[in-house]
Amino acid sequence: MHATTRLRLSKATLAAGAIALTIAVLSTHLIPATGYELSIYQATPSAFWIGLFVTLAATVVLAFASDRRSIRVTALWLAGLAIVAFAALPLLRGYQFFGPEDALTHLGHTKSLVRDTVDLTTIIYPAMHTLAALLGILTTRPFTWSLLLTVPLFVAIFILFVPLCVRLIVARTHIDPIAVVSALLLLPIAVIYLPVLQPIPTSEAILFVPAVTFILLAYTRRPRRLAFGTLLVIALAFLVVLHPQHGLVFGALLGIVLVTQFVAQPLTRTVSGPKAIARLFVQFIVLAGIGLAVVWGWLSTQSLFGRGVSELGPILFDVETTAQLQTFLSTHSFDAIIAELLDTPARPIIPRSNTLEALGVSVRTIYRRTFAVEIVVGVFAVLALLVPVLSKAANRRHIRYSVVLSLVCGIVPAVILTVLYVLAGNPLQYFRYLGFVLVFVTILGAVFLWEARATLETWLPSIPVRSVLAVGFVVLLLVSSFTMFRSPYVAQETDHVPEGQMTGYEFAFDHKASDTGFAGVSSSFFRYRDGIAGKNASDIPQASLDDPRGSGRYLRVPYHFADQELRTQSDELFYLPVTAVDRQSSTQLYGGVEFSQNDFTYLNSTPGIANTYANGQFDLYRIEPANETDS
Repeated sequence: MHATTRLRLSKATLAAGAIALTIAVLSTHLIPATGYELSIYQATPSAFWIGLFVTLAATVVLAFASDRRSIRVTALWLAGLAIVAFAALPLLRGYQFFGPEDALTHLGHTKSLVRDTVDLTTIIYPAMHTLAALLGILTTRPFTWSLLLTVPLFVAIFILFVPLCVRLIVARTHIDPIAVVSALLLLPIAVIYLPVLQPIPTSEAILFVPAVTFILLAYTRRPRRLAFGTLLVIALAFLVVLHPQHGLVFGALLGIVLVTQFVAQPLTRTVSGPKAIARLFVQFIVLAGIGLAVVWGWLSTQSLFGRGVSELGPILFDVETTAQLQTFLSTHSFDAIIAELLDTPARPIIPRSNTLEALGVSVRTIYRRTFAVEIVVGVFAVLALLVPVLSKAANRRHIRYSVVLSLVCGIVPAVILTVLYVLAGNPLQYFRYLGFVLVFVTILGAVFLWEARATLETWLPSIPVRSVLAVGFVVLLLVSSFTMFRSPYVAQETDHVPEGQMTGYEFAFDHKASDTGFAGVSSSFFRYRDGIAGKNASDIPQASLDDPRGSGRYLRVPYHFADQELRTQSDELFYLPVTAVDRQSSTQLYGGVEFSQNDFTYLNSTPGIANTYANGQFDLYRIEPANETDS
């Protein structure tokens, strides 16, 4: 094909991709959600999905096939914009909010911060709330909107800095499509627990990690070390207040990378001479000291560390206090300690695991769907350790292999914590650390594929090699897109919080009797209290039930409403909010195993149970206690 014709075809393809993405965004924005959506995938107009995947397929193919840098760069920017639009889907669908658990509490933190009813220093992770508050004030939009906007912003940061990290490692002047498309997979997002695409600090901190990593890797190079060192301290401080847990793990990575680079650079003759080595030592020590001081300075004022990592040991060894743990470790052999670790009772590793088991849904299938792409890229990340062999086989200039080894060593603490939390049966924690690890799996996997492609192109024609990569990445993007959001595909309901539910809970809290307790079906009423009234609002009293599910703020009524004898569960009057989420997830997603349609009908047909408020998305039932005169 003539070069001019090929260029025109490339431009036409780019234009088609841009038009397809525009149509996708407009089609979903002009047809907003009108009520709760059990699956964001099924409820979103087909035009969005067609436009999105046409854009991704066209841009990925162009990025690998075109020999013009301007075409490749434009295609990659358009592909990145498509994934950012995907991450902004709750905003585009016009959702009131997205995230019925932690995210609602963070909405409350943001409101309390603006109302000055909470001190900034008392919030463990104030960065996201401060950013959302500023966006809301500057745009005069609701804080529900500004919080949802932070999600695509941090996704954009992730997509931008992963390729920059890869470029520094491979020591090339350009950015390869492999690095960008690897970032588009958003490997750290794991919808089973966290991180998820919601306005939650742990998710946004993980998405911010590549930015801090890029600055760290740039610092380890010789040019402009002072400038990058200053930037690194600022970025690390932001990561710490974004989420101290990931700031702590990155602080460990920072120290390990600086130590290993101090050893490696003289050996590789990147730095030579006693004066240069001494200067390097001082620079690294000062930066490590300042960085770790920033991390510990904030952690020392918070209780997160004490409630998190320090409680891990007692859980693992079935003791109650740190003192008992020390006694156990000092009085048992190494073999006995390992045996006790492995003997920790297993806990559910997926929400509603008992319900899924009753439905015949395999937990292994859910994990396979969620982590299929992560496993594939994880294999490539491990193979990154063999990159020098590829470089030598292709007679290419070696990458900065010492940086690969430094990063591998740097994530060892996070890997260890992941394993320990797996043994402790705490998926809420080990998924967080796994998300941190998957950031570097993305980077190292891209490094290997970059070098593998270059090696293959010395032996094979370029077109078939790049064609295989393009097709492979399009398939991976398609598979990964199915698990960007929670949905029935992974046996979970979408985290949509419709306006009707917020309005309903607000009515319930405003009009309740002061001493009347609440119980829930599946929704957490205290989360809505946080999101509506602010984190420091007065607590909602809990109902006193004979056989509750959960306790305290997670108090829920028994399955099937105690075999449709709910009035016998308490000697006192209590309120029962029932949301569209409760009804749809119980009857459509979980097949009536927990609550059937007949159970919900029971609420409307039983004397002593009154529906005091209904708006189509929310019902508030007043449950009177049974008495001897009831038949």
